Amino acid sequence: MCQAGYVAVEGRCEQFSGDESGGQPNSSAGGQSNSSAKPSSGHPSDRSGCMGKNSAHCNGICTWDFAGDWKTSCIPETCVGLNHNACDLHPKKCDWKWTGDWKTSCQVAR
Repeated sequence: MCQAGYVAVEGRCEQFSGDESGGQPNSSAGGQSNSSAKPSSGHPSDRSGCMGKNSAHCNGICTWDFAGDWKTSCIPETCVGLNHNACDLHPKKCDWKWTGDWKTSCQVAR
């Protein structure tokens, strides 16, 4: 398992760039990003760094909500920062309500 801020890619850890598409390992792709654009990645992700933590390390701003795979079960307590796919994995804790910016569209379920 990689430390915070890094993701496992093909058996090695690479620094996470955290772009609005749900993030990719550091790449040199240029261009302006549109912070309100929907993420293009179909993979669950979050901007808080909670996802990928196991239950023993899921604390602080993060909370544990088992979603069938431990890698997607640690999420931010506020749900904010989860992309649509990640938000949908946690229907008991989070609701997707489009706000115009994907980064704030996943909110605590009421």
